[in-house]
Amino acid sequence: MRCLATKRSRVISAVLLLTTFIGCGGAMAPTFPSAKVGGMVTLDGTPIAEGTLQFIPGEGSKGQTASGQIRDGKYSAENVPTGKLKVLPNAVKKTGKVLTGYSQPEEEVINIIPAKYQVGIDVEVTADNPSLNFELKSDE
Repeated sequence: MRCLATKRSRVISAVLLLTTFIGCGGAMAPTFPSAKVGGMVTLDGTPIAEGTLQFIPGEGSKGQTASGQIRDGKYSAENVPTGKLKVLPNAVKKTGKVLTGYSQPEEEVINIIPAKYQVGIDVEVTADNPSLNFELKSDE
């Protein structure tokens, strides 16, 4: 009987400890200054159909990397650290070719982001900005 009571108290303790770490359910607020940003991402004036943007803190900026999904040229990202950042865009498209050198045939995809942007775009975020647009141009 004592063994059952000990197990039960351990389970209750574990649940209480877990509840303490989880909190009341909401997302944890960032511990660094952050902002919500959004806008358009285009390539040669055409909205990028699908992709991502990563916001990486630069030297002297505090915070964690944040990301936002691009859908039909629009994106939004929360908890973007304020300060100087590198923004890494990523977007691919299918070429229509099928690659057969693997165990299963796969559709070929290519990165549509021009090389000059693949190393990152320098931006500075100081506050929420619903119009932080990225107008990318093809390599010339």
